[in-house]
Order: sequence, then structure tokens, then C-alpha cells
Amino acid sequence: MSVQARRDFLIAGGLAVVGISTGVTRAALAPARDEADLVIWDSTPAGLTAAVAAARAELSVLVVTEDKHLGGLQTSGLGFTNAGQIPTIGGLTLEFHRRVLKYYVDKYGPDAAPVTESMNGFRFEPHVAERVWLDWLQEVGVKCVTEEVIRSVERRGARITSFETMSGRRIRGRTFIDASYEGDLLALAQCSFHLGRESRAKYGESLAGVTYPPELAGTEDRKLQPFDYRCCLTDVAENRVPFVEPPGYDPQSYAWLRTKLLRKGVERLWHALPINRMPRGKTDSRTAEWPGHSWDYIEATRERRAKIELAHRRHSAGFLWFLMTDSSVPQSIREEASRWGLAKDEFTDNANWPWHIYVREGRRLVGEYVMTQRDLVEDRFKSDGVGLCSWYMDVHPVELFREGDVFHQDGYVHQSVQPFEIPWRSLLPKETELENLSVPVAMSSSHVAFSSIRVEPVWMILGHACGLGAAQSLAADVPLQKLPIDRLRARLQEEGQIIDARPFPDFWPKSS
Repeated sequence: MSVQARRDFLIAGGLAVVGISTGVTRAALAPARDEADLVIWDSTPAGLTAAVAAARAELSVLVVTEDKHLGGLQTSGLGFTNAGQIPTIGGLTLEFHRRVLKYYVDKYGPDAAPVTESMNGFRFEPHVAERVWLDWLQEVGVKCVTEEVIRSVERRGARITSFETMSGRRIRGRTFIDASYEGDLLALAQCSFHLGRESRAKYGESLAGVTYPPELAGTEDRKLQPFDYRCCLTDVAENRVPFVEPPGYDPQSYAWLRTKLLRKGVERLWHALPINRMPRGKTDSRTAEWPGHSWDYIEATRERRAKIELAHRRHSAGFLWFLMTDSSVPQSIREEASRWGLAKDEFTDNANWPWHIYVREGRRLVGEYVMTQRDLVEDRFKSDGVGLCSWYMDVHPVELFREGDVFHQDGYVHQSVQPFEIPWRSLLPKETELENLSVPVAMSSSHVAFSSIRVEPVWMILGHACGLGAAQSLAADVPLQKLPIDRLRARLQEEGQIIDARPFPDFWPKSS
């Protein structure tokens, strides 16, 4: 299935396109050649941060993505940043948020409401994030190829030389980064990886493995955290597209919510739907997590992925319709839900629906060093640390089990951490497998450790390290695994990256 066919399939199976243009264009990013010093697969925030870092280090950089719009989840609704402790965020990641703040100040004035609502640039509308990224990439000279699907990887020994897309384009580079949520490039390049949950015994993790049913506790499986859509909603009447009943709507799909509302006796919408406020009357709202319905997504064909995305889109749309119309929902919640709708000025070429499904967890590299629960709570400091994470261990339930009117959650983890350092080794495959690939998103970590690392600011921090590491490895003509780590750490610090976790206290944020 081509990228265009996939998009047409999703739109045809969802809602009619409604909206106005945001004025965002991509023409300036068209590449002159299908080769570069550094080739980055996928345009997630980690990939784009890596691109900026490498371009500033004077590499030619080419970003290749199957998406039409750059920016991954940041430009697909996740504008309520999962920052953890903001003082742990520096370097290019902090610069991105400062650029967001500057956008609002320049557009609305320093004392305007959107500036205050942006919380120093850590809360933003999807089209603003896209605008900031496009301007920044153009400024540093990064080229992009969009709407291409990776098909195969060509290797020579322990080095990738190129990859081919479904359309037949051959993309050549000297060094590569897999910045995808799914880990598609690393898998095609035959790197070792894990998918799903490790057993408790695998790495000695007390929080690992199955948690329900009890007789299976601690065992491993291939189940993943649930996917969903981060919808951009608004209660501003003139910018609101009302919720509508999606095809195949079945109110019984939301029995778990009905049970929750009745048990807790709640009467406010935010008890059922996150209303994470962003500038200009908009939200970042996590809609209808659907445990158990995305387990086969990562290793599926593009056709199958599109069907899973469509099913999730309809499930999310049905969830919004359920909140507004179902008689089992308290009247106060129904009335409140009726005042909300999709933001008319976002995702205007996709029926005001986010372009990207929220892939919370995909493949995870098994590389030079596997981060585990121990690295988050006991062994937090690393001699080759290249960035910090302060988000807590945050596993959303992988499956729901119903017994009468009771729903049991399998896999739920919610445990605080102190800021910890992420080692360079965890971003690299085993040297015997590949020496010119780094992986900032689908990095080498257990399911438990990944649940803390898996937020966009941390991935951007790691993208900064990967982009700079790519430049230094090429300059020194050494494999990424042989890169002088003191030199990389020193340069990261010169560029504002925070790599020392010792000064930071404990912290417990909200769930994402």
C-alpha cells in the first residue's frame, strides 16, 4: 500500500474532511540528491533534533519518512509536553521549546494569553510545532524526503550503505540513525531487538513480566502498551467541529468506562477524558486507550497497520460520541462533552484528526548495553552518560480482564524515579552487528526501563547525542562504538545538554 493510498484509506474510513489551511508548506524541504553524510529514518522529534545537531556540525543530512507532515507525535496532538523535571532538559531540546515560546511572543505579543498558556513553550498547538520544525530545518539546511516507506537495507560487513524505499528510491549515506517509533530500520538491518515484555527473571526486574492473571505473574510475552490518538479538542465555538457517530459505533465497546463512572460516581468530563489545556482554547486529549488491539501493529504490513490505525480512529471517535450521547453517562458529563469538538484549524487535510497514531512502544534494540530497572533506581550514574531522564516508570495496562463488573489491568506500572543518566552504549547496536547506526527512540532497554524513557523530550535529548555522535564518528573515522566518549560528552555540554543527574531531587509527575 502506498503512502497516499494509506492516507486515502484512513480518511475514507473515518470522517469527512473539514477545516481550513494552516499555511504550513513543505516545498522548501525537497532534497536535491538521495544521499548524504547522515541519513535519518523517520521524522520524529528525536530524528529532527539529530538532524539539526548534525547539520550544525557541518554534515549533510537527509531525513526520510513515510509521513506527509514532519514531527511525529509533537505535531500530531502531543503538545502537553511530558517534561519531567524541566531543569534536566537542555541543549537542542530546550532550544526547541524556546523557539515555540518565541513563536507565540512574536505572533501575539509578550503579554498575550497564548504566551502564558504555552508555559514557556512546553505546551503548544500541533501546527505551531510543525511550523517551528520546518523553519528550523530550513535554517540549518536539512533536506527531507517525505511519503516514502522503507523496504530493505543494504549492508557491507558491519556497515549500512543504503536503504531502498517501496517506490524504488535508493537512499545512500555514510552513517545512519533509526529515529522511528517502530524500529523499522534496525529490524531490516538485522540488529538484535526485543518486542514485548521480558520475564521478571530476564534482568532481575521486580516490575517485569505479566501481572495478571496471578498464575502467570512474572512471565514474558509479546504484548505492548496500548496505542491511541492525542486529539486536539476545543471548546471555542467558532473553531469547533462537533463530534459525530463513526461507522460501526458500538456503545458496548466502552463498558469499562461505564463501569468506572458508575463505581466512582463522578460528574465531570475530565474524569473520563483528559483535558490538558494548551494555548488558544485547545487541548491535548488522550482518547480511548484500547488495550490489546495494537499488539500486532509493529511487525504488520503497511496494509495491516493502516487497518489498525483506522480501527483505533473509529474507537476514539466512538468514545467521544459515547461521552456526549450515551444515557449511562451522567447528564453533567454529556452536557460538558457537547461543548467540545475537534479543532477546525488543526490537521486540516485529515478530517481534523491527528496524522500519527500514538505508538507508545515498538521494537527495542538489544545493543551494547541494555538499560533495565536497576539503571533507573540503583545505578543511576554512567561514565558515558549523554543525557538525563526524569519521567517516572509509566506502563499503561497492556490488557484488561473482565470478571463480572470488575476490570483487572495487566501490566500497569506507576513508580517514581530520581533523574538518571542514559549511557551512549544503550543507543548503539552490538559492534559485531553494526558500527554506523545509532537508535535514539527504539533504544536498548527493557520494557520496564523503556516506560520511563519513552517521552519526547528524552528522545530529543538522545537525538541530540546521536546527531553529534554521527558527526564525530565520521570526523574521526571510527565506529560509533569506538567514539571517544569524553569528547562527545564535552561537546554536548558545550551545546547546553545536561548530562549529570546528581544535583536533581526526586519527582512524581502525571501519567501520559
